[in-house]
Amino acid sequence: MSKIHIVINTIVQQGMLPLYFHADENTSIEVLRALYRAGIKAVEYTSRGETAANNFTKMVAIRNAEMPDLLLGIGTIKTKKQAEKYIEIGADFFISPGFVPEVAALLKEKEMLQSRLYDSYRNYCCREFRDTIHQIISRKYVGF
Repeated sequence: MSKIHIVINTIVQQGMLPLYFHADENTSIEVLRALYRAGIKAVEYTSRGETAANNFTKMVAIRNAEMPDLLLGIGTIKTKKQAEKYIEIGADFFISPGFVPEVAALLKEKEMLQSRLYDSYRNYCCREFRDTIHQIISRKYVGF
């Protein structure tokens, strides 16, 4: 099974995707540990502050040492440069507030999940149109 399908299945099975950001490194790590103890296997950390990349780096190290079955994603990725940085750090999946073609192309190349491809238009069109666009985007940038 592909990494993309593993991430999707994990999120679907747990029924939600917790997301958070805290500027303090220790708080970020302790929230991650608490979520894991509660049975969560996929978490989104939001890249919304000067300390986000450093905190995420430490969180990946803790995950690798203590929670090897946890999928750790990064959110609020708006540029290819951000995506490249978080790939290097060790993100398992990516969440974007809208569709960014350069990010989608990079993540497709790396066979990594990018979600919220259709958030920017979901409230502005009819369901049939939205579903058609989602299928086109998924084939071109996600690969299924």
